[in-house]
Amino acid sequence: ALDKFGVMVRTGMFKAEELSQVLGKQLGLASSLGISFDEVGAMISTFTRTTGDATTASNGLSAVMMPFAKLDAEPTALQAKALDKIRMSADELKTMMGEDGLMATLQHLQTEFGKNNISMASFFSKSQALKTVLGVLGEQTDTYTDILDDMGKSTKFVDDAFERTSQDGAFKMKKAFNGLKVAG
Repeated sequence: ALDKFGVMVRTGMFKAEELSQVLGKQLGLASSLGISFDEVGAMISTFTRTTGDATTASNGLSAVMMPFAKLDAEPTALQAKALDKIRMSADELKTMMGEDGLMATLQHLQTEFGKNNISMASFFSKSQALKTVLGVLGEQTDTYTDILDDMGKSTKFVDDAFERTSQDGAFKMKKAFNGLKVAG
């Protein structure tokens, strides 16, 4: 988790402190929808390149997840109509989310809605959700994919960063002084 957190901080436009304050608020809902930790991180990191802060990106992710969460109860009339036009049920959409992931599901909706002249606003009726979806699709899709790939390769990110830091002269000097204190 620390390795993935480190990748989020490196690839996003926010400070670690800001991300740590907002990340946990999204994980429960994301998990219940089958959205992986990697995709949560990639979505927040990608969207911060548009928004500039983790709080707005985190709130945007929450707004994107809510229409999917509401499918458990009952889709809105607009959602049901949009899904019907692309010959997809709410259950099929939830299954896709769990199996293929958030980005693949968003891309599928964008493609199918586009083929059928349906606005993404039909499914994502709240402006914050729509802004977030449109903020990570299109020109940002490659960025999202790259960040998601980095998240998958994040093993030993923290160890590598510590190793580079430990090679720094100031770090070595402080370590030597601490050694002297212990010896004393």
